[in-house]
Amino acid sequence: MARLDDNNPEKESSSTEFYIVHGSKYAAWEYDEDEQASGLSLPEEQRKIYTTVGGEMSLDGKYTVFW
Repeated sequence: MARLDDNNPEKESSSTEFYIVHGSKYAAWEYDEDEQASGLSLPEEQRKIYTTVGGEMSLDGKYTVFW
């Protein structure tokens, strides 16, 4: 779910906006680079999802995800 970042310290989601992500599968080296660059430390299960299903790591941990 999308949200306005300005004046939203609670990080509340918007009930009328959302993202549809068609993220590509990450190659192992891309995953490693993006994880390090973003400062994330994701579990191995998440790595498997990004490299087999795909996604967009820049949204990880910041927005609600629906499958």
